Amino acid sequence: MDLRGSGHCSKCWFTNGVSIPGKPTLCDRELLTHTMAEEGKQPCTSSDRHQDKPWRAPGTAPISSPCGDYSGQDGTQLPPTARTLWQRGTSVEVAEAITANHGGGYAYRLCPVGEPLTESCFQSYHLAFADNMTTVRYADGRTLDIPAIRTAMGTFPAGSQWTRNPIPKDTAFFPAPFPGGSGGDWPFSLIDRVVLPKDLPTGDWVLSWRWDCEGTNQIWANCADVTIVDSMPAPSPFPTPLPAPTPTAPVPAPPMPAPVPSPPAPSPSVHPTCCWSKWGDSTTCGACPSSGGLCNTDWSKTCNSDGDCKASRVLV
Repeated sequence: MDLRGSGHCSKCWFTNGVSIPGKPTLCDRELLTHTMAEEGKQPCTSSDRHQDKPWRAPGTAPISSPCGDYSGQDGTQLPPTARTLWQRGTSVEVAEAITANHGGGYAYRLCPVGEPLTESCFQSYHLAFADNMTTVRYADGRTLDIPAIRTAMGTFPAGSQWTRNPIPKDTAFFPAPFPGGSGGDWPFSLIDRVVLPKDLPTGDWVLSWRWDCEGTNQIWANCADVTIVDSMPAPSPFPTPLPAPTPTAPVPAPPMPAPVPSPPAPSPSVHPTCCWSKWGDSTTCGACPSSGGLCNTDWSKTCNSDGDCKASRVLV
């Protein structure tokens, strides 16, 4: 699920300089995340300098936009993002990550598309958490579960459920829930599961994440786009594999035709010569069997001149 906004500005959507309009309603040190969470401190007394911060009465401090505000730009006016399908009557995962840890706590709310995206609309559809565990998920896929501290007491709207930020900015406030689980600019996301009511109307909705800080007078917010359906579409079936072909006996190759004998290379032409000794090559007298006037065209015939051999010339 992508939050509206991108790049650096996706981290800058907040309302600055706000305070709760009345007295603090969170005075339990277990729910606090800043100086008053330290051992021995007395929240909601004259020594409590953080009792006007938004987290000290979650949901009551005014917000300029339920989708965040960046230098006067209203997050509700940003173009919609790709929609995530959610099935009503189930629990779904939501996630957040921050780069500047101001403590406090957060909640998730919905508003149907078609209605004005106001804070009162989102307050009408506050989402409850499905369990009391938060999953820490690193970018490399590693996960671990930590206990979640949630409250529905002293919140607004009355009975709405909020979750304390479990990661301390400073471990002097409260201990880290796991090694490396403190400070700001987290290398992980916090994943919670929220319940979608069974009677939630189907259709397009906008999801709002609201973070009420305790270390500063700020409220951070962002939005994403979801579609609520009655049932999830069936996954695409895997293609049916084609049956393996039945093995068949190999077809014998046709017999190779018998080689046609090549005609003998023609013997070199013999010039009729009367040979008196072995000289020359096979076309002259090189093959003469003896000396004494023999025809190279017929070694059994005697001769006195080449003319005697012409009459018995044999060309082979």
